[in-house]
Amino acid sequence: LVLDGAENTTNLPRLLNMRGQCGVLVTTRRREQAAASRQDVQPLPLAEAVQLLQAWGESWAGDKTAVQEICELVGRLPLALRLVGRYLHRQEQRAAEYLAWLRETPLQALHHGKRRDQSIPVLLDRTVDQLSQPAKSALSLFGALSFAPVPLAVVLAGLKLPEQKGRAALGELASFGLLLRAED
Repeated sequence: LVLDGAENTTNLPRLLNMRGQCGVLVTTRRREQAAASRQDVQPLPLAEAVQLLQAWGESWAGDKTAVQEICELVGRLPLALRLVGRYLHRQEQRAAEYLAWLRETPLQALHHGKRRDQSIPVLLDRTVDQLSQPAKSALSLFGALSFAPVPLAVVLAGLKLPEQKGRAALGELASFGLLLRAED
């Protein structure tokens, strides 16, 4: 059982008591919520962050100077790098253009540690703003489902869309990196 973002719960001990015999991995930004053992996760080293962003952004992330600054501004977090890289690729936007937008966000003014905390919501908002309404509905549906693979028929029933439109919405989410295809 994975409890991601446990800092948002009001009663973590009660939630943990309901897990039965399941093993549990709790992610949180609050050190006091760490149970048996704690593992602090550090941001990626800059060289690895650049490599990862360039892999996801492909030719759109060719400007190494811009990519390095993007990596620093988003806190060198793998999820943030994935969101930026997939956005660049999907929108066919050069890293320097994305960096210009990123410089206008409040992230640049924040301390590096606080920047990591705030980067994912800022990047998610930017990405979700680009989605069609069916894709936004699909994303909401997946937020209510588990992280396990979900059969297409279940998704289509939940979206109340014909198969072709449902597949298009899911493809849009996958192209932005918000959803993984089962074979991936």
